[in-house]
Amino acid sequence: MDVISSQIDLEDFVSTKCKKVAVSKSGWVTLYIEKENGRYWIKSYPNSALHGGGQPILSKIDKALAKEQFDV
Repeated sequence: MDVISSQIDLEDFVSTKCKKVAVSKSGWVTLYIEKENGRYWIKSYPNSALHGGGQPILSKIDKALAKEQFDV
C-alpha cells in the first residue's frame, strides 16, 4: 500500500503506527515515519483549492525525498 486516502484508515494508521517527524512551512504537508520499519509517509491535501484543503491523503515516499523536502 503506497497511498491511504480513506480518512478513517489514514487517521488510524498515523495514530497507531507512525511518529510525526516534521511539518512543512506552509503547514499543509506533514512527514511521518512508520515506527515498525522506518518508512516515510507524507500527509498532504491534493485538492487544496477546496474549503479546508479537501480530503487528505497519506503517501509513502522514499528517504531521499523526505530529506529533500524536510531536511531530515
